[in-house]
Amino acid sequence: MGQYLRYPAPPGRGRLHHGRCVQNRGVGTWILRALIRHARQCGIEGFFAEVLRGNHPMMRVFEKSGLPMRTLFEDGVYSVDFDL
Repeated sequence: MGQYLRYPAPPGRGRLHHGRCVQNRGVGTWILRALIRHARQCGIEGFFAEVLRGNHPMMRVFEKSGLPMRTLFEDGVYSVDFDL
Protein backbone atom coordinates (compact mmCIF):
# COMPACT_ATOMS: atom_id res chain seq x y z
CA MET A 1 0.00 0.00 0.00
CA GLY A 2 1.19 3.50 -0.75
CA GLN A 3 -0.39 6.81 0.01
CA TYR A 4 0.26 10.49 0.24
CA LEU A 5 -1.29 12.75 2.84
CA ARG A 6 -1.97 16.41 2.26
CA TYR A 7 0.45 18.16 4.53
CA PRO A 8 -0.66 21.54 5.90
CA ALA A 9 2.72 23.26 5.78
CA PRO A 10 4.01 24.14 3.30
CA PRO A 11 0.85 24.38 1.18
CA GLY A 12 0.63 22.13 -1.85
CA ARG A 13 2.94 19.44 -0.44
CA GLY A 14 2.10 15.81 0.29
CA ARG A 15 3.74 13.44 2.75
CA LEU A 16 4.66 10.00 1.37
CA HIS A 17 4.01 6.79 3.28
CA HIS A 18 4.04 3.13 2.37
CA GLY A 19 3.21 0.11 4.46
CA ARG A 20 5.76 -2.42 5.66
CA CYS A 21 4.03 -5.16 3.68
CA VAL A 22 5.55 -3.82 0.43
CA GLN A 23 9.08 -3.16 1.64
CA ASN A 24 11.89 -5.02 -0.14
CA ARG A 25 9.54 -6.42 -2.79
CA GLY A 26 10.55 -4.23 -5.71
CA VAL A 27 7.29 -2.29 -5.92
CA GLY A 28 8.49 1.02 -4.46
CA THR A 29 9.15 2.55 -7.89
CA TRP A 30 5.74 1.52 -9.18
CA ILE A 31 4.00 2.92 -6.11
CA LEU A 32 5.92 6.19 -6.28
CA ARG A 33 5.05 6.67 -9.98
CA ALA A 34 1.36 6.00 -9.31
CA LEU A 35 1.35 8.45 -6.39
CA ILE A 36 3.09 11.10 -8.50
CA ARG A 37 0.48 10.80 -11.28
CA HIS A 38 -2.41 11.02 -8.83
CA ALA A 39 -0.87 13.85 -6.81
CA ARG A 40 -0.28 15.94 -9.93
CA GLN A 41 -3.92 15.46 -10.95
CA CYS A 42 -4.96 16.68 -7.50
CA GLY A 43 -2.78 19.79 -7.56
CA ILE A 44 -0.07 18.55 -5.19
CA GLU A 45 3.18 20.37 -6.03
CA GLY A 46 5.62 18.17 -4.12
CA PHE A 47 6.24 15.44 -1.58
CA PHE A 48 8.00 15.23 1.76
CA ALA A 49 9.29 11.94 3.16
CA GLU A 50 11.31 10.80 6.15
CA VAL A 51 13.59 7.82 5.59
CA LEU A 52 15.56 6.02 8.29
CA ARG A 53 19.34 5.90 7.86
CA GLY A 54 19.49 2.22 6.92
CA ASN A 55 16.69 2.30 4.34
CA HIS A 56 18.98 2.54 1.31
CA PRO A 57 16.47 0.85 -1.04
CA MET A 58 13.92 3.63 -0.47
CA MET A 59 16.54 6.33 -1.00
CA ARG A 60 17.50 4.64 -4.30
CA VAL A 61 13.84 4.66 -5.40
CA PHE A 62 13.67 8.40 -4.72
CA GLU A 63 16.98 9.06 -6.49
CA LYS A 64 15.88 7.04 -9.56
CA SER A 65 12.64 9.03 -9.81
CA GLY A 66 14.44 11.88 -11.56
CA LEU A 67 12.51 14.44 -9.52
CA PRO A 68 14.32 17.47 -8.14
CA MET A 69 15.04 16.49 -4.55
CA ARG A 70 16.55 18.06 -1.46
CA THR A 71 17.76 16.00 1.49
CA LEU A 72 18.75 16.78 5.04
CA PHE A 73 20.22 14.15 7.37
CA GLU A 74 19.63 14.66 11.07
CA ASP A 75 19.42 12.31 14.04
CA GLY A 76 19.53 9.17 11.87
CA VAL A 77 16.71 10.29 9.57
CA TYR A 78 16.81 11.66 6.02
CA SER A 79 14.23 14.36 5.36
CA VAL A 80 13.55 14.30 1.64
CA ASP A 81 11.62 17.01 -0.18
CA PHE A 82 10.71 16.68 -3.88
CA ASP A 83 9.13 18.98 -6.40
CA LEU A 84 6.63 17.46 -8.81
